Amino acid sequence: MNRFIVFAPWEYTPHSGGHIALHTLTKNLCELGQDVTILEDCGFECNAKVVKIWKGETLTYDKDNTLVIYPEIIEGNPLEAKHVIRWILYDVKPEVEVTWRESDYYFYNIPRFKTIRQETKKILTAFNFDFTPAIKEKTKDACILLRKKAPERLVFHADIIAEPKSIQDFCEQVAPYAIFYTHDDATFYSEIAYLCGCRSIILSSPPRDVTTSFEKLNEMKQKSIEETKELIRVFQRIK
Repeated sequence: MNRFIVFAPWEYTPHSGGHIALHTLTKNLCELGQDVTILEDCGFECNAKVVKIWKGETLTYDKDNTLVIYPEIIEGNPLEAKHVIRWILYDVKPEVEVTWRESDYYFYNIPRFKTIRQETKKILTAFNFDFTPAIKEKTKDACILLRKKAPERLVFHADIIAEPKSIQDFCEQVAPYAIFYTHDDATFYSEIAYLCGCRSIILSSPPRDVTTSFEKLNEMKQKSIEETKELIRVFQRIK
């Protein structure tokens, strides 16, 4: 049987897009019948094994039959794995990428994320979770979530919402607002805000309105599963 190790040795943080992606991929692989190990308790219900190496637990595995999946922030090959996937969840810092091996395979969460390597990009998304949008009367004007790419000072008025504790917490925070802003052009929160009845705007240049639908989310979930199947097929070819 194929074995996968998802390298996420940090306590699960439900407001982190990277954490959500890594733990959703773990869930997807488990649902497809794979033998999966994650290095922290999974944020979603699944049958993944948990080995907390950051708490001193020992991880042993068959290197010939195991694929290690590293997020793009990881330097080098901490687990000394034979088979490695680099999952590009954001633009990669060149000083990190130069520590990777030529034999490592890249999968990209979004095609526009940048790496030094020039190649046809294999896409791997991870969407397989549910939430309930909070729909409320719009009693407030505008709010903003300050995350990646946010300036030091705002040039317009908007209430700054707290860093969400969970997706559901985010829904409750934005629901009373007519408009939701963010500078982060790689966050799913903008689509969630739209489903909560807000006009959702990414403050890129030029600013961009975000729209979506539950039908689109269902399509994204199915697409994510199909891309995970392709990841499994790639591993079967290279091992």
